[in-house]
Amino acid sequence: MSEFFRMNLFFAVATVGFVIIAILVVIALIYLIKIMRTLKRVADTVEEETEALKADIHQARASIKRSKAKGFLGPILALVGFAGKSGKRLLKKRRSS
Repeated sequence: MSEFFRMNLFFAVATVGFVIIAILVVIALIYLIKIMRTLKRVADTVEEETEALKADIHQARASIKRSKAKGFLGPILALVGFAGKSGKRLLKKRRSS
């Protein structure tokens, strides 16, 4: 085998190897971009839900503060969500007994 033929063979094999590696890197980057987009959507959803939870906690805290004047069961009923008529009925029963 002549040196010229070996040199051409080496460059051909190196070129094919480089092209294969470049294709694999591009595929990996495409998957990485898809994963990053999904993570961004998940992070945005978590942020929205965290803000909603924060608002709910503020509402619950305000409801408990308003109901502290109603006695011992007031904050408990406010936390559970019995702030309507059923909560008032339970408070009346508790006070009358």
